[in-house]
Amino acid sequence: MSEFNIKSSTIEKGLDVAKEFTNKLVGPTVEQIGLLFADKIQYFRLKNQIKIVIKTKKFVDSQNIKIKELPIKILAPLLEQGSFEENEDLQDLWAKMLANMIDSDKNLQNNIYPYILGQLSIQEYDALKNLESLELEFEKNFNKLRQLEIELDKDYEKNNLEPTIREEKREARFNLYRDLNDLDQSGFKINLINTEVSNIERLGLIRRMPPKIHVSGGNSMSIFNSSMYTASYNMQDFGHRMTALGFSFLDVCKI
Repeated sequence: MSEFNIKSSTIEKGLDVAKEFTNKLVGPTVEQIGLLFADKIQYFRLKNQIKIVIKTKKFVDSQNIKIKELPIKILAPLLEQGSFEENEDLQDLWAKMLANMIDSDKNLQNNIYPYILGQLSIQEYDALKNLESLELEFEKNFNKLRQLEIELDKDYEKNNLEPTIREEKREARFNLYRDLNDLDQSGFKINLINTEVSNIERLGLIRRMPPKIHVSGGNSMSIFNSSMYTASYNMQDFGHRMTALGFSFLDVCKI
């Protein structure tokens, strides 16, 4: 097999040709363009960092937060990643996160939160907030269910309810239990495109629930013949639940 050899002079001539041709296309030299671009990026990032720090100070002052020093291994990546963000709403999140991390009353010394925020779009964050609201409503209704059960137990012991009222309470409890059990098993729908949902999944903020199983067929005698039933599931028919990391991340982004 013959050797494949390129002389350094050949490479240098090729670079000269490419450079000369590029200069004809863009006018200024390649070096000038590179420096100009770098200067603009540095100014852009510095401006965003300053805005985040000023927003953080406003949150600290408004909440009377007693600040503490933050390790450079956390502060530097936070400001570095935040410097690329030009969306005002996301800049607010960076500022709130920084304010929480320097709060002496909180024990937040984890650099995973800046990493996560740097990977999210505002649409993904809003969808995550909406999922949190659904989870909190689910928890509220679950507490309501437990209260109904306690009341029914007390009423049963005292036997001081009319049969119709007791039956209404039992029906309300059953309906609530059925709805909550369905949500607990199937999760909630997220209004995002698949790639955005996958991004939140890979960050560990949400978890995908198994697809629903649909049972069809059967009749009054089918209990003796299981073949009368057919079970199927749709891989697209699934929901999501928030993870513990998802809840803690949203807490870090709140004041």
